[in-house]
Amino acid sequence: MYMAEPESKRARLSVDAVDCDGRAIEDIELLPNISEQNAILTESDAGIEGYLRPECPGFKCILKNRWEDFIVQELANGELATLTTLDPIAPPASPEENIDESNTGNNPILETYKVELEELLSGKRDCVKIPAPESKVVRTAIHKALRSLSSKLSSTTVKEEIDSPSYILVSGTSQPSGVRCPKRANHRLSKGRRYCRFVLYKEGKDTISAIRLLSSYLRLNPGYFAYAGTKDKRAITTQFVTVKDVDSKRLAALNSRLQGLRVGNFSYVPTPLFLGDLDGNRFTIVLRSIYSPDCIITDAIDSWRSNGFVNYYGLQRFGHSAKSKSFEIGKHLLRGEWTHAIDLILIPTFADLPVVRQTKEEFLTSGDAAACAAKIPSTVEKYLLQGIAKHGKTLNALQALPRNLRQLYVHSYQSLIWNRIASRRVNQSHAGHAQPGDLYIQNAADSLPQIDAVDEALCLELNSNTSSNATTPVPSIVTAENYQDIPLTDVVLPLPGFAVSYPQNQCGRWYEELMKEDGICQQDLRHRVKDFALPGSYRALVVKPTDVNFRIEEYLDPNVPLVKSDLQRLVEVQNNTDSSNIPEDSSLESTAHPYRALILEFTLPKSSYATIAIRELTKSVVERR
Repeated sequence: MYMAEPESKRARLSVDAVDCDGRAIEDIELLPNISEQNAILTESDAGIEGYLRPECPGFKCILKNRWEDFIVQELANGELATLTTLDPIAPPASPEENIDESNTGNNPILETYKVELEELLSGKRDCVKIPAPESKVVRTAIHKALRSLSSKLSSTTVKEEIDSPSYILVSGTSQPSGVRCPKRANHRLSKGRRYCRFVLYKEGKDTISAIRLLSSYLRLNPGYFAYAGTKDKRAITTQFVTVKDVDSKRLAALNSRLQGLRVGNFSYVPTPLFLGDLDGNRFTIVLRSIYSPDCIITDAIDSWRSNGFVNYYGLQRFGHSAKSKSFEIGKHLLRGEWTHAIDLILIPTFADLPVVRQTKEEFLTSGDAAACAAKIPSTVEKYLLQGIAKHGKTLNALQALPRNLRQLYVHSYQSLIWNRIASRRVNQSHAGHAQPGDLYIQNAADSLPQIDAVDEALCLELNSNTSSNATTPVPSIVTAENYQDIPLTDVVLPLPGFAVSYPQNQCGRWYEELMKEDGICQQDLRHRVKDFALPGSYRALVVKPTDVNFRIEEYLDPNVPLVKSDLQRLVEVQNNTDSSNIPEDSSLESTAHPYRALILEFTLPKSSYATIAIRELTKSVVERR
């Protein structure tokens, strides 16, 4: 006999009762003035109302009991982002280091000092002194030519005494004592390998926060970093990142200062990452407190692996609270109802920090935007209140918000329509196969670039690389002659926009119907405000997990990890301890009632949500926050 974890040890929240910013439920309970009942965003609110195989039984379990129960590894070009070493590597050899006449820029002065400069680069000299010409133009040309010779050379014009002639001091990695250095060190890497690529390991942090922290330590603009997509906060994740003109030694030196972050597995590459430059993500997930028989679990996994799941957008895309739904804000923005949008953004919710909530409540009663803005730190609400103080509740006030946030609202509405259409589609009779008039793209999940609009908007905040050379294929139309030959995994649904095609069947008419209910027409998607215009895109209706592995384990302590992270394995290797298995609980033999957990490994294509995949598998998952 097996037992479920005691109620006192966990918070039983349904999967649709999630605080989407990852705050603990205890934090929510500190806000007694906000009614929690009816304040939590539900699956129904987000249009998630169907299963691909509702007839297949699921099983009860707890998801994300600990963030160590949710491990995500990025997959790119067949390579899994795995942290196996923290050691820096030597910068790439540069063809610039061997100086010859062809790379002296035809500068006769540098040709004269060619031998001395080569000795400087090889470490045989501390510096080279070149008489400085009187002409500033000529001196500038020499400095530029030196920089073109090698990234390891720096130069400055020196005049030691008033009556003494000036000279150009050329130095390498070290400088003689008493000699003035240039104000800024040159960190440029070899022209052929300008970017350091590394694996970013993080625990309990989102990608944006992690990048900001790294850029702060390195004193760089966050735009120097590039990555393929954002990863969950309440999870252990590894992903690839590139940074321009930063030596791996500088990055590796940060590891001793980082909490919940590590960087490693360095290499040098000629180009940065772009948003969407990944194949997908590999998940290792622990589902705890299961008590269904093994046969039920195995049958559910077999069906899930064979048929897949409805590729819904997850709840985290739609805001923190049912009182201030991000898609409702987006709806008002599309309709040009600036006052309504602003009022929704400023509604106090359970997800607010106490100081922010109190300020919102004060603004509702006083209406003094300037005074309220002065009371809170730099938050979204502060920017908006400052905008209201200057412009009133107008578009100009909304434009005080970061551009990425303004776009997130309308993308959320777009995602809601997609979810609602998908629910209607899978709840139809004969929904398990393609239908005449559907749109399809062969191998849709892999063929679509799937640059997630939310990721793209977040990247805009950091000025990261937001596009690659990927192009969206044009979908074909399922006909009465070929519908039986089209797998459901090839069927795509458009996100509403002015540049997409719609299904030529009842499904296509639903778009117009649902948007009309919201007071929005197709023309509104060509918004006069550029940030709110929606060209649209396509998303696979159904996705199948691949490379599925699972095992069922018994355990006694709910707080003991059942899988190991990359960092745990790395530490064990460094300490020469066995990292092959989690140590077994020796007391298991003495108890008749251990807990049971399903340890599930699988891969999903980019822009698909593991929580949505687990929802289809279990039918009754409880997500703990």
